[in-house]
Amino acid sequence: MPALSRHLRVGWALADQSVVSLANFLTIYVFARHLAPPVFGAFVLGYTGLMLLNNLQNALLVQPHNVLGAPLPGPRYRRFTGALVLAQLALCVSAAAALAGCGLDAASSAATVASLKKAELEQGQKDMQHAQQKIDAMQQQLQQNADRSMQAADSDGK
Repeated sequence: MPALSRHLRVGWALADQSVVSLANFLTIYVFARHLAPPVFGAFVLGYTGLMLLNNLQNALLVQPHNVLGAPLPGPRYRRFTGALVLAQLALCVSAAAALAGCGLDAASSAATVASLKKAELEQGQKDMQHAQQKIDAMQQQLQQNADRSMQAADSDGK
C-alpha cells in the first residue's frame, strides 16, 4: 500500500503542475491573440517580472526552508522560520519599492509621451490648416482662370 500512496502523490503533483502550466500557456495564448502588440508586450514584461520575483523567492526562501529547515529540532526550526519570514518581508518591501519606482518612472514617461503627442497633434492641425489654405488659394486661382477663359470665349464668339 505505501508504494501505491507514493504513486498517487506523484500523480497528483504531476496533475497539479500540468494544470498550472496549461493555464499559464492558455492565458498567454489568449492575450497574444486578443491584445494589441504594445499592450501584449507590456503584459509580457510584467508577467516576466512576476516570474522573476517568484523564482527569486523560491530560490532564496522556499527551497532553503524545505531543505535546511526540515531536519531542525523545534526551537531551531521556529527561529529559522522566523528569520525566513523576516527575509520574506524584506524582499516584499524591496520589490514594492522597486515597483513603485518603476511606476513613478512610467508615470513620468507617460506624461512626456502625452506632451509629445499633444505637440504632434498641434503641429498636425497647423499643417492641415496650411494645406487647406493652399487648397483654397488653388481653387480660387482655378476659378479665376475659368472665369477668364469664359470671358475670352464670349469675346471671341461676339
